[in-house]
Amino acid sequence: MPAAKAFTEHYTRIQTKLVHKFYRRHMENIPDSPEGVLLESLLEGLAEYYSAELSQKIRRGLHENRVKGYYSGGIIPYGYYVEKKKVYIKEDEATIVRQIFQYYAQGITVKEILQNLAEKGITYKGRPFAMNTVYQMLRLEKYIGICRYDEGVYDNIFPAIVPKQLFDDVKAILAKNKIGSRSVRTDFLLKGKLICGLCGKNMHGESGTSHTGKISHYYKCMARKRDRSCTKSTLPKDKFDKLILNVTIQLLSDQDQLNRIADGIMCAYEKKMKDTSVLSLLENERKETRRALENIMKAIESGIFNTTTQTRMNELEKQLADIEDKIELEKYNEQKILTKEKVMAYLTNAILKKPKTLIHTLIQKIIVYEDKIEIFYNYTDETNPGDGTPRDSYLLSGSDSSVILGSNTTNPNPAFRFSEKWFCAVVDLPEKL
Repeated sequence: MPAAKAFTEHYTRIQTKLVHKFYRRHMENIPDSPEGVLLESLLEGLAEYYSAELSQKIRRGLHENRVKGYYSGGIIPYGYYVEKKKVYIKEDEATIVRQIFQYYAQGITVKEILQNLAEKGITYKGRPFAMNTVYQMLRLEKYIGICRYDEGVYDNIFPAIVPKQLFDDVKAILAKNKIGSRSVRTDFLLKGKLICGLCGKNMHGESGTSHTGKISHYYKCMARKRDRSCTKSTLPKDKFDKLILNVTIQLLSDQDQLNRIADGIMCAYEKKMKDTSVLSLLENERKETRRALENIMKAIESGIFNTTTQTRMNELEKQLADIEDKIELEKYNEQKILTKEKVMAYLTNAILKKPKTLIHTLIQKIIVYEDKIEIFYNYTDETNPGDGTPRDSYLLSGSDSSVILGSNTTNPNPAFRFSEKWFCAVVDLPEKL
């Protein structure tokens, strides 16, 4: 790898590390308030956002290496070894891999394959083969020379161990049997946010299969699931997720509300950013450490060199290196200081691209009744400083207070109000969601 490119990747890794250090530092001592909760979530999201931006540069470098056939790291599959960034076949293990594929293609079960391997004393990295390991091997495309990454598919990194026809035969059998294959994992966006309005228990994501084989995903009250002590009806996942997202996006589309949220975040941020002398203290500490190190060097130059001076010099050099790192971090912090403009940009652009981040950052909890829902957001308002007195409902322009939400869940008309210390959206549910 050219020296310039190696330096660029090294610098990018340092920058990524600094981003996370910066946001971790500013997440300490966050105020215990709705805005504090929102600030913490926002800082987490910003760290992920900036890290993703930096990781694109790293991925470009990795892509160039992969095009050249270089191995980019990670767990090396059974049957291969790496030498000087190139992947080679480990022939004794490759023979075992081919046997496993051949056995399975002949109709031998994985359990029988495991027994056969155990009888022959064949192990996987020093341990007996596990059932999951064999299933993973049977699905691993690297064995036919195909390697997939986010930025593309490569056929020049791993040499093929298994013939493609044999791999395809095994793949067809796996699909037919549906044994050992992973079920598609459903991402329940509102996980940990839903509370049943009838009994107060949490509502969790569930999946079920009808007699026709159709898979449905929904949210269900835990009391109803455990002992049927609650009568709360289930909620279809996709429609309910979409409803919550649309209400929240509608909230963010109102400039006044967006300004209130950003102001609340900045207020919480400024409360915790009281110490402005960190950099000057570190620079003074660096001067003192350098002075002490110079005194040690003078002693050595005058002939005083023993175990004590050597140990002290090593300690000071390490201390100086640590201080230099902290100074660089503080300088980086000053460049990355949070501003209202950055908060507004994040809330209106970056966060909307990731529904899960949107839910995690903005929503504190959702109470679900049979006829309505209450969405509690992570901020308050200076006009209603958490005194427990609900203010007048805030309706978006064009909304009708007599019909907060009709049957149109694509374009809901929520009423926004303050309940206790949390900003709340009240949404009427249609008879059939």
